[in-house]
Amino acid sequence: MVNQEIRNEIFEISENAVVFDSPAFDNSIIGIDVISDAVVYSYDLMVKELASEYIVDEKYIEQFKGEMSDDEFEAQCETDAMEFIDYNTLRALPYVANDPECIAPIIVGSTQMFDFIKKGDSEV
Repeated sequence: MVNQEIRNEIFEISENAVVFDSPAFDNSIIGIDVISDAVVYSYDLMVKELASEYIVDEKYIEQFKGEMSDDEFEAQCETDAMEFIDYNTLRALPYVANDPECIAPIIVGSTQMFDFIKKGDSEV
């Protein structure tokens, strides 16, 4: 959901800061980097924010809920949100970072992400 007040504050600090629009992850913003003026997002909050939109979306419910329990459906919403963010949002960041007039956002990873990386490093 777009929070115009937050966006106005961000653009007062940096008019070149990039904020996500589709979907807007304004409730997942955890700060602004003081060195680069980049908007900082929490990956975990992004997943929760998008999953919460899926949970109440009638078309999504109709297409995916089926015979799932509420807990299974909630887990499916989170999985779908992660896949959407990983594919559509994270993959776009290198392109934004290559634009000299834009300040690409920073996404702080999740604890699960760091656990996965640690496990991967220890197995090598």
